[in-house]
Amino acid sequence: ALVRETMLLRARLTPYYYDLLYRAHSAYEPFLRPVFYNYEDDPAAFAESDDFMVGKDLLVASVVNKGQFQRQVYLPKEADGWMDFHTGLWYAGGQTVTVPAPLQYCPLLVRGGAIIPVNDAEIDFVHKADDKRGFMLFPPRTGSGTSSYDLFEDDGETQAYRQGAFAMVHVDMRWSEKQVEVTVSKSGSYDLPYRSLALHLPASDGRPVIVNGKSLSREELSAVAL
Repeated sequence: ALVRETMLLRARLTPYYYDLLYRAHSAYEPFLRPVFYNYEDDPAAFAESDDFMVGKDLLVASVVNKGQFQRQVYLPKEADGWMDFHTGLWYAGGQTVTVPAPLQYCPLLVRGGAIIPVNDAEIDFVHKADDKRGFMLFPPRTGSGTSSYDLFEDDGETQAYRQGAFAMVHVDMRWSEKQVEVTVSKSGSYDLPYRSLALHLPASDGRPVIVNGKSLSREELSAVAL
């Protein structure tokens, strides 16, 4: 059951991985990165460790010692902080914190302000899952700021993207302590297999959410027209 849950998380993150592979191919950005890759001005990020980044947004704290059920993790100096993906707790950057490391999951930290594309389709590993797109949003609780994400989409099977058969889904986010504003749009000639997408905020985040200029309830965030 524990392995199955890990496989389901991997499957849900497939759009993020696919986009990272596109970026590796088109812009030579590494899929897996040492922690210091995006934090070269932080000397502590160069310390030897078993931690690594998946893209610029996910920090993986590997558990490599038998019987270890918590991990000390150095969080690089990130103005918008870091959120524990599993517990929902926020931490300031530039410090070492202790996070849970149970058998159920590997510690995973998300960069504050990150936008992570996911597959929201039900996955059973027997039938090919439909493409149902969602975006996980991680706006910091304090301060204000902006972030954006451009998701590459194509048919996933052919080389038609070389002739321009691809699309980009644009998600722009602006946050303050009072509300979260999101703008969603699409460009490109590829006909997406979905006509709406879901926006996911941490369960404990109760701020109002405005999408494309309209205030939406949490239920309405599950089907935002594209």
